[in-house]
Amino acid sequence: MASPTSATESRSYPPRRSAAGAEAEAVEIRGGGGSGSGGGFALGARPVGAYVIDGEQVRWEPAVDVTRIVLQLTFAALGVAFLIRRGRG
Repeated sequence: MASPTSATESRSYPPRRSAAGAEAEAVEIRGGGGSGSGGGFALGARPVGAYVIDGEQVRWEPAVDVTRIVLQLTFAALGVAFLIRRGRG
């Protein structure tokens, strides 16, 4: 495999791995953006899961990001508490 030449071709996760007769291929979501006149560019990727190939069978194993889930629930609870308090005042 040739080496990546741009941000869109780079890999942030290792290539396919093998263990105990099964192979796993990581899957990621990529995002990026830049500003029109101010300069600057951001590029990020996060794992969403992996395809596990075991002989003739392929199955999806999702990646669970517990920190992300806890933060989302915390902000949702704070938002609800703010709305309840605002409605009473």
